[in-house]
Amino acid sequence: MRRGISVNTSAGKRMARSRILSEIEPAGGDFLAHVCPGPARAKMQQMPASMAHPLPRWYLVPVRVLVVTFLCALLGFAVSLLLGILGVVVRGRIRGVHPNLTSAYRSIAIPAAAAISGVVLIAVTVLEIRRYRQAKALRKIEAASG
Repeated sequence: MRRGISVNTSAGKRMARSRILSEIEPAGGDFLAHVCPGPARAKMQQMPASMAHPLPRWYLVPVRVLVVTFLCALLGFAVSLLLGILGVVVRGRIRGVHPNLTSAYRSIAIPAAAAISGVVLIAVTVLEIRRYRQAKALRKIEAASG
């Protein structure tokens, strides 16, 4: 208890919080200056216009398309394999037979991964070509206005 105000009340909590902050924060109110004084502080500088948007490169479009397609196909294969194994095990339990887990690979995971990769290949190709054209147009607009 300090000066008749309990710390358990809301007024006491506010007073305790303000006292702690006044001990931590210097009088100017700039906490960062207290922690990191001198030339080590970061300063805001405006980025040059030439570095604002990198030049779009057409040869990176197929690379990005193939990488994203491969990663999505891999993820689709893993998820469909997990679901396929669970389905084969549940089916084996219901029928009372030993489950053949190779059918989860052959009948479920590989066809699902092929379908997923086909859809992702088409979608990512469209999106990347659209992104490349938009970046190219924005670059021309920046060159004309700057």
